[in-house]
Amino acid sequence: MATSHDPQASGIYVFPHGRMPPASAGKYLGIAAKTLAIWRSNGLGPTFCKLSGRVFYFKADVDRWVAERSDLVSSAQARAKEEIRTRDRKQKLGLNTAL
Repeated sequence: MATSHDPQASGIYVFPHGRMPPASAGKYLGIAAKTLAIWRSNGLGPTFCKLSGRVFYFKADVDRWVAERSDLVSSAQARAKEEIRTRDRKQKLGLNTAL
């Protein structure tokens, strides 16, 4: 029996190891899966993985992403933090960060 704290009770499917398809991750965050797709293409949003060409999010990564943003007080602060994270992520991957 599903409890009120059970993500699957609200139509959110989480595989046993914590992997979620984009539609479930979007429902979990309260946004459209299309928004996640736009964020992915812009290098924003929670960390995702691709398996056999399909995109997945790990619930732990989504929870961490939300927690990192819980202390933000303005949109400008959020953008600045996201720019820093994006730059750091690109540096980790060895991508050229020069504009």
